[in-house]
Amino acid sequence: MQDRINQPHDMFIVEMLSNEEVTRELIAKHVPQEITQHLDLDNLEAKSESYTDELNRVFTDIVIKLHLKDRPEREAEIYILIEHKSRPEKFARLQILKYKLRKWLEAFKATETPQYLPIIISMVFTHGERKWYYSPDFADLFDCPSDYFRQFIPNFRHLLHDLNDLDKEQLKEQTLLNVAQLAMKFFHSNELKNHLGDIYNPLALIKDPEKQKLFTILVTLYLMSDETHVDMEDILEVITNFDQKEDIVQTVTKKIRAEERAISLREGEQKGKLEAARTMLLNFASSKFEYVPVGFSQKIHAIEDIDVLHSLSHSLPRAESLEAFESLVDKATKPTTH
Repeated sequence: MQDRINQPHDMFIVEMLSNEEVTRELIAKHVPQEITQHLDLDNLEAKSESYTDELNRVFTDIVIKLHLKDRPEREAEIYILIEHKSRPEKFARLQILKYKLRKWLEAFKATETPQYLPIIISMVFTHGERKWYYSPDFADLFDCPSDYFRQFIPNFRHLLHDLNDLDKEQLKEQTLLNVAQLAMKFFHSNELKNHLGDIYNPLALIKDPEKQKLFTILVTLYLMSDETHVDMEDILEVITNFDQKEDIVQTVTKKIRAEERAISLREGEQKGKLEAARTMLLNFASSKFEYVPVGFSQKIHAIEDIDVLHSLSHSLPRAESLEAFESLVDKATKPTTH
């Protein structure tokens, strides 16, 4: 069950910050007043945007589309990008630059000669066990021999919202934003059980039954991750007065079981693909070299990476002997050292 919820933090923050009430409070409280005084926070649109990097890893950002107060008649000219990180990352600034460029190119394609490009303000939202210790300035990624070189380097910085910097006073307000922040701040902590009341009490105040149920399920699924120190019994103690308690528990239980079944199916499919790739490689090797010793077969069966098996299958026709191919197998499966 260790992989029951994949990337629980990403899933949780995307769901929470896609809610405009939560996002509005985040901007109002954690974006500098020099910026917010120009923004129409009553009319914003929050949505998630996913993209795939060069390594086929999927990332999801929250993008808030806003209007400037003195230009309400125009299309949105400002975006706030929220980049979620579970740990300090030096090159988060490079990811942010890629997003900005992608958005600006979209604006250029939409209008061949735009008068101005949209303003994009970026924020790194982090809740890692370590405080964020990297500079927010993009130019600091470069080692310039003198300040003269800096005029040739993109010059921007990101805002930083690090939950490690939030004290108990800041988290006392019973708002949906603080529900999310408390859950994420204490997710890995032994103190999480002590804060369950602080997390769930604001949810009890939600008057809309469907909204209350939705957010309670979302928070409970997050806190029920195998990475935390709480279980359903702990949560039941703090939601005893919720009108929809039984429905919430049943829904959470069904979702967890469904996720477990889906992971089990994926694991079964992956095992089947691995075994098929191993068998195919051994059959090809047997056909080419007529004889494959037991030791070599054991090496192939020990390979757990399907990409390595596919790569070896492509290399096999060029191998002049079994010994040469076994050398390729040893090289491909040798642990990397740093």
